[in-house]
Amino acid sequence: MDWSFAEYVPALKALSDETRLKIVHMLSGDEMCACKILEEFSISQSTLSYHMKILADSGLIHARRDGAWMKYTLNQDRTKELVGFMNRIMPKTKVKVAFVCVHNSCRSQMAEALANHLAGDIIEGYSAGTETKPQINQDAVRNMKELYQIDMEEKQYSKLIDDIPEVDIVITMGCNVNCPWLPCKHREDWGLDDPTGQSDQVFKDTAKRIEEKVMDLKKRIANGLLQSKE
Repeated sequence: MDWSFAEYVPALKALSDETRLKIVHMLSGDEMCACKILEEFSISQSTLSYHMKILADSGLIHARRDGAWMKYTLNQDRTKELVGFMNRIMPKTKVKVAFVCVHNSCRSQMAEALANHLAGDIIEGYSAGTETKPQINQDAVRNMKELYQIDMEEKQYSKLIDDIPEVDIVITMGCNVNCPWLPCKHREDWGLDDPTGQSDQVFKDTAKRIEEKVMDLKKRIANGLLQSKE
């Protein structure tokens, strides 16, 4: 259930105090007794009770009495709602992805177009190569228009690797020679055969494979599953 803006204020105020923020972090695991929390802070029991009441009133924790002591757990549903709210209001930083091959005229151009079209909410896609062509492969242009209504020539052109900004992820297309090198946090090769000079069906099959890989990449980025390159 979504809260209104006003309903988030108590939780945000509760977390504005360093002691309460540390307590919430401690409660991210199992239920914890007040006696254990007191061991971590140089505060009195009455001061701890003050902090725990604020956290409970904000909805961030659950409290129950167990004999002489209170025990506390984190309200997972409420904290997830708060995280979701913060994610919605904070500016999104897109992951910069470079799709790289030698000539930057076909596969990498298709990947750039599909990444920005299908995953533009979290990916800022670029393509580049060590050499350029006067124009993007016209068979790729035609088939991308037919399949996705994307006109690659409207915004894209053949670029050198020095023409794009620093990126977070480098995807090589499956070069049969040494692929261009770019510094990055994560690198992978998609092993795509070059469709240049082949039938429209081969181009369509290549586009569909790129689409699948782009959607998989988007999912892995969203779930934080990519490993940094050593």
